Amino acid sequence: MEKIFRKKVVLFLVVSLALCALSCDTDETVVNEGKAWLKRPGLGVSYSVEYRPGWTWDRNYKTYNKSLMDEAGSLDFQGPFCDIEQFVALSRSAGADYHMLYAKWHDGICYFNTQLTNWKSPEDYLARFATLSREAEIPFFFYYSSIFDHNPQFDTIQPFPWSTLSFIQHPEYIDYLKGQYRELAEQYHPDGIWLDWYTANPCQDKTVRETIDFFKNTYPEIAIGFNMSSQYKSSYALLDYTIDEIHTLGDPEPNVEGIVSSEWLEAIAAPIFYLTFNGTNGWDKANRFRREFDHPWETISPVGIFWQDTSIRPDPYHLLRIVAVVMACGGRSNIQANMDLSGRVFDDHVRQIELVGEWYKPRKILFNESTPLKYDGNSAPGIKELPEGYGAIASQSGEDVLIHIIKREGEERVSTVAISETQWGQIQTVFLEPRHHTLDVEREEGIVRIRLEEAQVDPVDTILRLELNPDPMP
Repeated sequence: MEKIFRKKVVLFLVVSLALCALSCDTDETVVNEGKAWLKRPGLGVSYSVEYRPGWTWDRNYKTYNKSLMDEAGSLDFQGPFCDIEQFVALSRSAGADYHMLYAKWHDGICYFNTQLTNWKSPEDYLARFATLSREAEIPFFFYYSSIFDHNPQFDTIQPFPWSTLSFIQHPEYIDYLKGQYRELAEQYHPDGIWLDWYTANPCQDKTVRETIDFFKNTYPEIAIGFNMSSQYKSSYALLDYTIDEIHTLGDPEPNVEGIVSSEWLEAIAAPIFYLTFNGTNGWDKANRFRREFDHPWETISPVGIFWQDTSIRPDPYHLLRIVAVVMACGGRSNIQANMDLSGRVFDDHVRQIELVGEWYKPRKILFNESTPLKYDGNSAPGIKELPEGYGAIASQSGEDVLIHIIKREGEERVSTVAISETQWGQIQTVFLEPRHHTLDVEREEGIVRIRLEEAQVDPVDTILRLELNPDPMP
């Protein structure tokens, strides 16, 4: 099913691109300088309404919308309802730095008090989410699908009414977007809006450009980011933060950069490459962002295997390693949970998020208050004797260096880590975090070797703190 979807995506994009002139939006504005927490690594939890039993992401909306209507053609809302109390409690238990609720997905159903459509839930879920988030002191975002909207009131201006991939660029829809943005901003005052998705293709980017201009000019205090925007250089100066998806850590993924020769061609090729390969190589992607990005960035990952496949990954620590890699590289890791039609998060998703929280909370400060280092390559230099399938990420924590030893794949356990003092300077002490336990080391010709007992190796991220001698080496 996923392969069929990829082929449909590629075919749709190729056809649509052939119908338009080739150009790229490169206007620049000043990004939001507020909300210091937005610029730090951190953990987010997202609560999605997109999953419905029996329906895929690329569902046929002619059939789907009919299944949601009563005899009069009005929305017969059957869920998903939203258990907001559960969502906020789960975010708190995970130690989330922020969280997000869907205001409107691609099906166009609105989960808030909008006066612009009747295609909405009978209850204003966003109001409750905003109130409880403020009481819990958790910054909150709203997800909003700007580029696709299958609300049947837009059927007459919908290019492809049956397909998820239907880019509405009509002035009527642009006015609708701005009206709903105003409702979201003035009724709920969110910390940010998470928009889906960014494109620089001129046949499809009017909603993107109009959205950015609207928020920058009308509600600059609200941080905005677009999914897939990290793929486009033109987005970096326009948004408060950029977003990408990560589903796994190790699968090979072609990078459009270097394959194409111009910005406008990159704008065309990026979504094709991205959607075809699903942003799978999280290790390479997060390290590329660590090397190249000076702006805030985020990745989003499903708690399940995929957005519509809610099954938990066979290795329960896989999701946690994705979170660790992203935050060690300086990004925010947003994990997305699914719910049943009653609005309760699936039990196995709850357990997975709680596992993330148990691991994250003792380590929160190690990520929140650290800065990634911009070395070349995808693994920290001067780190030796790691088994195949492991990698190292280095960050700055005060005067110290943190070395994150993370398993990408394989079953072998790391037992020895050798660190070159030629690379990092003279090492006074090595601590195991978050216990802050002093480790015994062996020294030989500029190499510090640490032997780790099985109990000292974290199944997610073994963190070594290097306390360096401030004086030059003799």
